Amino acid sequence: MTIRDVSLEEGMTEYTLGFPNLEVSTAFTNSLLDTLAPSESKFTLRKDLARALRLGEVEQFKAAIHALFAAIPCHNYTNNEIARYEGFYASVIFAWLSSIGIPLIVEDCTDKGRTDMSLEMDDTIYLIEFKVDIKINERPGFPERSLF
Repeated sequence: MTIRDVSLEEGMTEYTLGFPNLEVSTAFTNSLLDTLAPSESKFTLRKDLARALRLGEVEQFKAAIHALFAAIPCHNYTNNEIARYEGFYASVIFAWLSSIGIPLIVEDCTDKGRTDMSLEMDDTIYLIEFKVDIKINERPGFPERSLF
């Protein structure tokens, strides 16, 4: 990773990091995936996800995303608040899509508003919006989650 910008504000230093090229970005996201998903399922999940997007099979894409989250050990997101935040889901999906080399933009701002994530295939542009649907007072510590 490279330092893209350094700013000092209110006595705190803020660093903006970036990737110098696609190879470094792919290697970084693959290392995240090695931590998040068991290696034996990683290749199959990546292949299914890429194929579904390339062929425009939205239901298969959703199934691949569900399989991805099912592969994450439950202790990574239980007994803490991480599953309550869109950023958890967005980060996992960002890492996954980055690992297969799909051009994507996060927090994509336009004159009509902001999209959480957009990705561009040869003949299709996908717009992804993340929402967390948590049922309050049901199964404490294990929030119900919906992925759309």
